[in-house]
Amino acid sequence: MRQKPNDNSLKLPYAKKDLGQNFLINHSIVQNIVTRIDPKACGLDAILEVGPGPGALTKPLLEIGLPLFLIEHDKRMAQDWMDKLDADRVYHADAARFSVESFFSGHKLENSMLWFVSNLPYNAGIPILRNFIPHAQFKEFTIMLQREVAQKLCLDMLSVKERNKSMNSLAALTLPFFEISLVCRVSPGSFHPPPKVHSAVIHLSRKANPILPLEELNLYEQFLRILFKTPRKTLSNVLKQHLPLEKHLPALNLQSITPQMRAETLNLQQILFLFQLTK
Repeated sequence: MRQKPNDNSLKLPYAKKDLGQNFLINHSIVQNIVTRIDPKACGLDAILEVGPGPGALTKPLLEIGLPLFLIEHDKRMAQDWMDKLDADRVYHADAARFSVESFFSGHKLENSMLWFVSNLPYNAGIPILRNFIPHAQFKEFTIMLQREVAQKLCLDMLSVKERNKSMNSLAALTLPFFEISLVCRVSPGSFHPPPKVHSAVIHLSRKANPILPLEELNLYEQFLRILFKTPRKTLSNVLKQHLPLEKHLPALNLQSITPQMRAETLNLQQILFLFQLTK
């Protein structure tokens, strides 16, 4: 699809490098993000945008008609949005350390379903995402990330050959709980100032019946840290202190797992099997 010219109609503030700011100015990319789903048809009650900046996404999100909440790390723009919108719906905060529980209780959203939307900063995208995915109230995520990071979450972005050795801790952490798809690829010229890297927008839709109980997320993440800490080592060496594989060879054979394999060559089913053995 032909992209529309970059939208320079927004008054853009100075971009702060320490906050990883690159302001989205491409109208076609904005439309790809805000029309990815029909929030009302999905049964959503509210939208949370992280890092609204000057508002390229914020303005069309407001037009959807659902309550919109904003988290902005930059004090300049947080105050600007507080002046424009209901101040109690705008938070000046670091989203990676944001208290999600307090947010839910403060707005009586404990039983609501939300859509998380963000052009995530390159230097903090994953910590921010990790802060929100454990909360089942966030049913849908539409996020922009650096392309190389997006590829770790959305393995469909890779060729078949690349996928054979592409499993990683991010994909393994999210795939039991979400369906993940590519929305669009984004060139540096879609931002001001243009970053030195390419980006991609991906969508995470929470599974109605996750493969793992959400209550096991923290324990599972601890296991993944061990499994992928040294991905070039064999499973036998990586897991020897936590799971002596030699004692489980018959069960491993049924899953086509050998102690000589490396974590990056495992599929999700094999990873979940190893996780169950460690419990």
